[in-house]
Amino acid sequence: MHISVSRGLGPGQLRASRAAGPEQWPLALPADPYTASLKSEIESDAHEFEAESWSLCVEPAYAKRHKREAVKRQDVLYELMQTEAHHVRTLKIMLKVYARALQEELQFRPKAVGRLFLCADDLLEMHGHFLSRLKERRHESLEEGSDRNYIIQKIGDLLVQQFSGENGERMKEKYGVFCSGHNEAVSHYKLLLQQNKKFQNLIKKIGNFSIVRRLGVQECILLVTQRITKYPVLVERIIQNTEGTVAASPSYPVVLRGWSLSPCPLF
Repeated sequence: MHISVSRGLGPGQLRASRAAGPEQWPLALPADPYTASLKSEIESDAHEFEAESWSLCVEPAYAKRHKREAVKRQDVLYELMQTEAHHVRTLKIMLKVYARALQEELQFRPKAVGRLFLCADDLLEMHGHFLSRLKERRHESLEEGSDRNYIIQKIGDLLVQQFSGENGERMKEKYGVFCSGHNEAVSHYKLLLQQNKKFQNLIKKIGNFSIVRRLGVQECILLVTQRITKYPVLVERIIQNTEGTVAASPSYPVVLRGWSLSPCPLF
């Protein structure tokens, strides 16, 4: 497993920042270019989906112009995009905060980091791409002259591209590896906490950073494991709230067939 930290500080800067004390560690410095860009990157993914639902995201008058069924469908599509943004954020925290810190602060080799975050880099690549496509579809659906009001008419093509064919098989393969190694990863993490004081101190320090919102390594692993079980439910709800021939399209059953059984042995 290779995790790039090329955007981090140089060895001299790292040593100087460590000498300044725990609060001066690079990831804790808002003024540090890497930290600023990382925080911006993580927060920007979820910025468009801060509202609790589509109904609260668009202007009230715009929402009232649409039938109840249309509103319910947009709410489900919004939930899909919102939870995908949260998932990408979790993966970025795993890789760009925890994994980077382990490599730069404790000199963990990529293989050692990979024992904690199996295939996480592959998952981030796949879900980052999916989130980008979802956001593009949202932008394409904006009402002319508005940066807030939109109705997404078509979503099945994106679901099929993500969850069937080569992409679908790759996702099942990577999640199979991640989920089957869940217990071992958590056990290894707990062992490191018990036996490695530097590891323990580093994890505690990172847990206080606002960028992670107290999302620990164990919580990240569990959230990623659980994510794969949510898609069949979301797709089923999209079908239930899609009218006519669109709902009867082969697109949705293809997705459901591919993901009705989670590759995660925990559920």
